[in-house]
Amino acid sequence: MAIVKRAARPRPVAVAPADDDDDDDTGTSSDSDGAAKPQSFGDPIGGRYQRLAVIGSGSFGRVYRAVDNRTGEIVAVKCLFRAFNDPYGIVLESDVTDEVRALEACRGHPHIVQLIDHGRRPRHDGPVVGTGADAYIVMELVGPSLLDTICQRGTDAGARRYPESEVRHLMRQLLSAVGRMHVLGLMHRDLKPSNVLVDGRGVLKLCDLGMAFAMEESIPPYSNPVGSLPYKAPELLLRSSIYDETIDMWALGCIMAQLLGGQLLFRGMSHEDMLIRIIQVLGVDDIAGWRGYDDSMIPKTLRSGRRRHSRVLRIFSFLRVAVGAGVPEPVKRARRRSRLHRFFSILGKADGRAGLPELSEAGFEVLSGLLTCNPEKRMTAAQALQHRWFTVLLANELLCQALSTFRALATASSWEAPRRKPTASAHRQYRYWAPPHPPAAALPPHSAPSPPASAEAPLGDPIGGRYQRMSRIGSGTYGHVYRAVEISTGKVVAVKCLRRKDDDPDGLVLAGEVRALEACRGHPHIVQLIDHGRGAGAATGQEDYIVMELVGPSLDLTIRQRGDDAAARRYAEGDVRLLMRQLISGVRGMHEVGLMHRDLKPDNVLVDGSGNLKICDLGFARTMTKDKEESAPPYSNPIAALAYRPPEVILGSTTYDETVDSWGLGCIMAELLAGERLLIGTTDEELLVRIADVLGMDDISGWSGYEDCMIPKILTKIRRRSSRLRQMFALPGRGGGPGRRPELSKAGYQVLSGLLRCSPEKRMTAAQALQHRWFDV
Repeated sequence: MAIVKRAARPRPVAVAPADDDDDDDTGTSSDSDGAAKPQSFGDPIGGRYQRLAVIGSGSFGRVYRAVDNRTGEIVAVKCLFRAFNDPYGIVLESDVTDEVRALEACRGHPHIVQLIDHGRRPRHDGPVVGTGADAYIVMELVGPSLLDTICQRGTDAGARRYPESEVRHLMRQLLSAVGRMHVLGLMHRDLKPSNVLVDGRGVLKLCDLGMAFAMEESIPPYSNPVGSLPYKAPELLLRSSIYDETIDMWALGCIMAQLLGGQLLFRGMSHEDMLIRIIQVLGVDDIAGWRGYDDSMIPKTLRSGRRRHSRVLRIFSFLRVAVGAGVPEPVKRARRRSRLHRFFSILGKADGRAGLPELSEAGFEVLSGLLTCNPEKRMTAAQALQHRWFTVLLANELLCQALSTFRALATASSWEAPRRKPTASAHRQYRYWAPPHPPAAALPPHSAPSPPASAEAPLGDPIGGRYQRMSRIGSGTYGHVYRAVEISTGKVVAVKCLRRKDDDPDGLVLAGEVRALEACRGHPHIVQLIDHGRGAGAATGQEDYIVMELVGPSLDLTIRQRGDDAAARRYAEGDVRLLMRQLISGVRGMHEVGLMHRDLKPDNVLVDGSGNLKICDLGFARTMTKDKEESAPPYSNPIAALAYRPPEVILGSTTYDETVDSWGLGCIMAELLAGERLLIGTTDEELLVRIADVLGMDDISGWSGYEDCMIPKILTKIRRRSSRLRQMFALPGRGGGPGRRPELSKAGYQVLSGLLRCSPEKRMTAAQALQHRWFDV
């Protein structure tokens, strides 16, 4: 791994240019057919990423929520601008290179934000400042910062405190991420809650690796100052330039204390104030034993006299106390030994005091190990993760109790920066979080998310000895789906447990789904496989399991929770376009590897905390390679849920192809637009009648396989020949709105009608749909 060293240079002063489009394009707009666009402004970044909203700003640029026009994925784009004293962008180019290489080195870690793309404008011959982003970094969109989540728990420290069990769960994730960076030879150098993001499942991810430094490529001295004042280690406050990765461990200790206490443990307006506070809490004995301690410059006026306080005076030597000023009053009150334990009620100790945050002895050992003034004695990430506080899993303790709290807070949190001209629909669509706490905006009127559950005990023995089940989140014919915690890492996952039946002694159901998930590995809109195997038996003694990423609620649940009636559940066309782009991209990815899903429905689509869709439940997926006998027709029938079953399958065909998935996509698109299912029936015959009534008989009767099917008599009595699908949707501005028909542009209707063709030979494929001009917006 090669990472460019960050030089010790002053940071340039940058001014982010104002967006000329901000005042003009804050609402929705229309395409040539009158379709409503999602809120956006400015030209696509890099010609690909359309900005939707500002979610953060800083001295050197802005962070936007954006949509990838190629895939429909919702991402975060960090736009950086060259400074006035860096007209040629030399410093900016180096900084971007450093951050990108750090992100690339950490690629794949579950608790470090993931890099998607990056780019920059060509360097100009002359200075060009304030004309737009000079560089951009595209990353996954996660959620609010840990700082926002802490602050929104309440206004006082008592309300902001986290129970020890939740702090353990969060610290395991942070230590795992920091430990990975240290193994790669990287120091983060700016750890703080605002640089930790929380997704909809309560999973933490480190971000902002702009100050990350590769230790292997250089030897000290390193640049100083680095980091934020409340999280700076004592050696940094003493202006040392000979530090190592243990400065990150000090910051983790400060974060841990802040989570437990609900407020900063060390507060000060300057380096001097911070050192005074640290010594008052931790004493001077520890820092005085540091080998780098005597290297500080000590004025002669402080070397002589007052031997009782000689160690303290040396620590404060850089204060340059004037002759005759005497010893600062805080120094006189400085303590020799730590009194950190006085700030917590240690469980099991007789001197525990009421009103203080509670902490076990094991937890205090970790905290005091991280908050050791002497960097040579400070606990490393690897040592912390091996401590008994993390390795012991108590049967009566919920390790992922933090999830419910984070979901409720993240749902209620409007963590995006407000636009200049906010609109009623500006942020209503894409803030979905994992159940059981749906977005407040998605609930019916006069309803609110239920309060977080207090605790839930682990269910049974760990699956495969690695995954502790915490709660059931789904059930089906073949088994159950659990939210679980990987014991070794603290990662929250979804585990699908399959009961092996008598007619499947070899576990073919498991093998088929695993093969399909492995074939689709890496696609952003298909749920990702983590692990699989055979666990300790359930009722039959044979229980297989599949471990996948935990995403969020189903699209079906999200639709239903928008309101009680169809009009309230409708999505605007611009939003449907974003969602369908993602769904069709996922289906096309399956088709490209020779797979049919065969059970597409909103129940089998998951929505993560950023609004990204992921197709799941590939248990019915089937290969369709025509040159292999085992993959060629005939295929099984029936397939798919009734409301999403295509006509050829209802008519009994066993020679269908991947266009059965296109029909499912069309049904989902119509449901999103109308707020209810378009084609409803309690039996195959009723559904066929409904399809013929809406789409007519001309199309299905023209299918080459129609004559070979058993046609119900009632179907021959239907007189409607042509489709009336267009009549069910109004053109934008012509009769749509609440209580009326849903609106759909001409281009959007072309996609919908192309997917809902009764003849599979004329039905639009996923690849053809993505090439349609409706998705070019």
